[in-house]
Amino acid sequence: MKLLTAIAIISLSILGQASAQAPVEQFKIELTAAELQTVGAGLGKLPFEQVAPIINKLNEQLAAINKAKAEAAKADVDKVDVDKKAPDGH
Repeated sequence: MKLLTAIAIISLSILGQASAQAPVEQFKIELTAAELQTVGAGLGKLPFEQVAPIINKLNEQLAAINKAKAEAAKADVDKVDVDKKAPDGH
């Protein structure tokens, strides 16, 4: 199964482990698509006011990942199209 890598940046302040004045520590976490769905389901059971910023942050990062994948796929297709052209350019 192809692994979908989702980078989730979660700050300690969101987890309630850092004070407002302390620098915010960030983490990168790799998850499969199924694991990310489980996290989303768990967040969905918490009060919206609490989880909305986290869900928005995750959605923004997933959108960036999907955009990068689409651009990489397009670049691969464009490269194949160029490679298929005849040496004289026709």
